[in-house]
Amino acid sequence: MTDEYGIQTSLDEDELVTVVQRYHAGEGGREIARTLGTPNRDKTITRARVSLHLFRDTDFDAPFELSRLRELLDQDASNEEIADTLSTSKSTVRAYARVLAAEAEAEQASHEYQSRFKQALTDAETDNDDTDQFSETVSPTAYASGLEDAVGSS
Repeated sequence: MTDEYGIQTSLDEDELVTVVQRYHAGEGGREIARTLGTPNRDKTITRARVSLHLFRDTDFDAPFELSRLRELLDQDASNEEIADTLSTSKSTVRAYARVLAAEAEAEQASHEYQSRFKQALTDAETDNDDTDQFSETVSPTAYASGLEDAVGSS
């Protein structure tokens, strides 16, 4: 998927597999970052998760009305103009603009990413009934789960 859909992240495929697995296990960015051995990369994890259309309710908890941000983005206002209008920082504008863009992409693609991940995880569960694939760390077993096909080039 990273090649097919042009998902850009500093995480490698092993790390993305872990993000998908741990997301479905209910873990947050900090927990996933700790699992990967890089606790200070929780924002990177969150950006990658959102790029993979794996949303949490908290992704939409903006300190302003998201509908107002959509309006300003539709008017091609700059991040600086939007930040001034919404009384927030440019980094906050960028973060929520990414979430809105990913949400629109997910809807346009009929939530294909989630379907592919769910199928890969279901297949892995069926293939490994004796293994809890959600508690796996990145390993050759994680690649055998089928998630490499969903996350990697397809």
